[in-house]
Amino acid sequence: MMIKKSEQCVQRVHTSATFNHTHQCSRKNGYGVDGLYCKQHAEKHLSFKQKETYTWYTYDRWSDIESVEIIRFNDLSVWIAGQGRVNRVSDMITYFPSKEEAYRFAEKK
Repeated sequence: MMIKKSEQCVQRVHTSATFNHTHQCSRKNGYGVDGLYCKQHAEKHLSFKQKETYTWYTYDRWSDIESVEIIRFNDLSVWIAGQGRVNRVSDMITYFPSKEEAYRFAEKK
């Protein structure tokens, strides 16, 4: 069943064949800012209107420990206000729910 263009998610997505060609996401909208996004893309566009945020801390090899506002989290990912989902642990940055955990991790490195 085809979804009307006005009921589709407004996110531009890349085709699998060529990375430089984009088209409108074909999923049904109704989530996120003003209900313009599908459930998947709404997570990337969580607005600052969200009432509850959590202060977490990041550690990377090149800078000091910094705070970041997290909207949501699970065992593998964090959702950063205005940025979307990222992995909790990567080669570059690791996210911690407390400053003490971040410092303990940094001391081991």
